[in-house]
Amino acid sequence: MCGIAAFYSYADANPINIDLLARVRDFMHSRGPDDKGIYQSDNKTLGMAHRRLSIIDLSDKAHQPMMDANGNAVLVFNGEIYNYKSLRTALIKKGYVFNTNSDTEVILNLYLDRGLEFVNALQGMFALALYDKRAEMLVLARDPFGIKPLYYYDNGKQISIASQVRALRQIPEIKTMPFEPAGQVGFYMTGSIPEPYTLYRNIFALPAGSIMCVSRHKKPVTRRYFDSTQTFLNVQNPIAKQMPVVPVKKIYHSIVESVEKHLVADVPVGVFLSSGLDSSLILAIIRQELGYKVQTVTLGFEAYRGTVRDETLLAERVANTFETEHKTIWLDSDDFFEHETAFFEAMDQPTIDGLNTYFVSMAAKKVGLKVALSGVGGDELFAGYNTFSHVPRMVRNFGWVPKPMGRLFRQLGVNCMGKLVSPKQASVFEYSQTLLDAYWLKRCLTLPWQLKQVLPASVVHEGWQKLAPILFPVSKAQFRNARQFVSACEIDFYMKNQLLRDTDWASMAHSLEVRIPFVDKCLFSEVMPLMGNLKLFKQQLFSLFSSSLPKALLEREKTGFYVPVREWLMAKSDQKALSMQHWATHVYKNFGGVGETVGY
Repeated sequence: MCGIAAFYSYADANPINIDLLARVRDFMHSRGPDDKGIYQSDNKTLGMAHRRLSIIDLSDKAHQPMMDANGNAVLVFNGEIYNYKSLRTALIKKGYVFNTNSDTEVILNLYLDRGLEFVNALQGMFALALYDKRAEMLVLARDPFGIKPLYYYDNGKQISIASQVRALRQIPEIKTMPFEPAGQVGFYMTGSIPEPYTLYRNIFALPAGSIMCVSRHKKPVTRRYFDSTQTFLNVQNPIAKQMPVVPVKKIYHSIVESVEKHLVADVPVGVFLSSGLDSSLILAIIRQELGYKVQTVTLGFEAYRGTVRDETLLAERVANTFETEHKTIWLDSDDFFEHETAFFEAMDQPTIDGLNTYFVSMAAKKVGLKVALSGVGGDELFAGYNTFSHVPRMVRNFGWVPKPMGRLFRQLGVNCMGKLVSPKQASVFEYSQTLLDAYWLKRCLTLPWQLKQVLPASVVHEGWQKLAPILFPVSKAQFRNARQFVSACEIDFYMKNQLLRDTDWASMAHSLEVRIPFVDKCLFSEVMPLMGNLKLFKQQLFSLFSSSLPKALLEREKTGFYVPVREWLMAKSDQKALSMQHWATHVYKNFGGVGETVGY
C-alpha cells in the first residue's frame, strides 16, 4: 500500500513546484515508509511522487514512479492487483517485456496494450495516476468500490492529486480553502462525508469506479466505468425469481477464490478476527480450504470485558479451533486518551467511525504484520444488517400515512412529548413513504429537519442543494426488490463513504495494508442477481463449517461492533449521558469546526 501525489500544469507551460510536491508526498510517510520517489517531465509541467509500502516484489526494481521499457508512460500506484500474474502472462505472450515481478509494471503495459479500457481488466483495489507522454495526458483511476482513495484540486490551470486530503492541504493555495457546506451537512447527517465532496471547498474525491483524463489545453473529463447501483438496476433480479434456492456451494467457491486472491503477497498476511461471522468465515477458508497458517488479531475493550459486547472470548475460541497464532489486544480509556491526538491527526476526513480499525491496526503492526484481511463488506453483500428487514417493514407499516400528515405528527411529537419520544420515533410517519426515505431514517445521524439546529441556515441550504441529488437520487425508486435496494444503498453510501474510507486511513496510519475479500468485483457479480433470496444466506454458508466452528458463533445474533467511546468521554467530562451526536460534534471540533449537538 502506498501514497501517491501528482501536479500537472495542463492549461499552460508553467513549471510545477517540485519541492512542494515532495512535501505533499512526505506528509504521507506512514502510507509508505519503505521507499520514496519523484519524477518530473522534461518540460517541467508534470510531476509525480510516491511513498511505498513494499508488499509485492520487495526489490528496488519495483521503485515508483515507474516508467515502461520504452519510456512512453509513467505510473504512480496505490493498491494491489490480485490478478496481475495472469495479466502478466497474457502480456508476455503478446511480446511485452517485464523487468520486475510487480503488479505496477503490469498496469503500465496493460495500459499500453488496451488504452483506457485497461481498468476493466484489473481485479483489486487501486488508485493511480498514469502519464501518457505521447498524448501529454494524465490518467487518474480508482477501483470499482473505492477501497483506495484519490483526491484532487483543480484551479483551471493545474490539477493536484494525492491519496489524502490533508496532504493536499500542504499546498498554500489549498490550505486557506474554507469548509464545503456539502461536506459539513453530509457529515452531520450521515456521520461521514459523501463523495465526491470533502470537508473543504474545491477539493474532491474521484468517485469510486471512475477514470479521469486530463489532457493539455482541455478541460478534464471524468467517466464512470463501474457503478454498483446501476449494475443492480441492470439485472433487476430476473435470475433470482426463477431460482428458489440460492446455490450456496457455488457462491462459497467464489468466496474461496476471492480470499485466495487476497492472500497474494511477498510478506506474511494476518486476519482481523472478531466474534462475527464474516471474519470467521475468512479464517475458516484460509485454514481448511487453502491450508495457510496465519496470525489473527482481536481488539478487546476493558469496559466490555465479560459482557455481551466482549468480542474476545468467541474470537479466541475460533482462533483456537483453527490453530492460529492469536493475539488479543486490550484497550481502556487511558489508551484512548493517550492516542487521541494522534488518532485525530490521522483521520483524513471527519467520521464517527474508524476507532476500532485504528487500534486493531496498531496491534497488528506491533506483532509484525504488514497485511491483514478484514470481513468488511460481508453484511452489505449478504444482507447482514437489520436495515434489510427494518426498512421494508417501516414502509409496509407506516408508508400509508401521507407525508404532510407525517410531518405534522413529527412536529406534535417533538413539541408535546419532548424527551418521551426520540426525533427518529417522531419522524417515522414522515420518512416511511418510500424505501429510500425509510433507509435514511434508519441510517441518519441527524435528520434533515434537525440540521439547522447544529449548523448555520446558510450552510444547511447550500449543502442540502448539493447533496440531495446524491443522497436522494431518482434511480433508487426504480428498484423492485427491497433487498437489492437496501444492499445498493448500503454499498453506495455506508460502505463506500464510511467503512472503506475509515479502513484506509485508520490502517495506513500504522503502515498496515488491509485487504477486503468480500468487496470484490467478481464476487459481487456472482451474488448480485441472487440478492432477493439471500435471507439467512450467511447461516447457510456457515453450515459448511458446522462441525468445526463453535456453536455459540453460529447461533449468535447480529450485534455490530461497539466501541465504548461514549463511556470514555462521559467519564472524563462527568456527563450522565452522551450520544453519537456528541461524538460527532467532538470530531467536528477537532477539524476546526464550530457545531452544536442535537438531543436524541
